[in-house]
Amino acid sequence: MRRVVRCWVARSVFYDLADTPAEAANLTARAVLMAAIGQQITGELWSTSEAAVRLGVTPAAVRDLLAGQITTLDIDALVAMLPGAGLMLDVRREYL
Repeated sequence: MRRVVRCWVARSVFYDLADTPAEAANLTARAVLMAAIGQQITGELWSTSEAAVRLGVTPAAVRDLLAGQITTLDIDALVAMLPGAGLMLDVRREYL
C-alpha cells in the first residue's frame, strides 16, 4: 500500500539564493524530493542499510539524504529512489 507524503513549498528560499531561476527550481525540487523520501524512511523506521537496499543506493547516500546534504544528490538520483521508497511523483500547478 502506498502512503501519501505531502510536501508543500511556497516561495522557496532557493529563489533568493540561486543565481538563476532554473537553478532555484532544481534546488527546490531536490529539497522536496529529499524531504518526501526522508519522511518515508523515518516513518517506516528503516535502518540506513535497509533504506539503502530498498532505494538502490549506498548507505552513504542515505545518510547524506537524511542529513539534508542537497549538493550530494542530483535530481535524477532522487527520482530513481521514489519507487523503492513506495512513492510516486505528482506535479500539480495550483493557482493562488
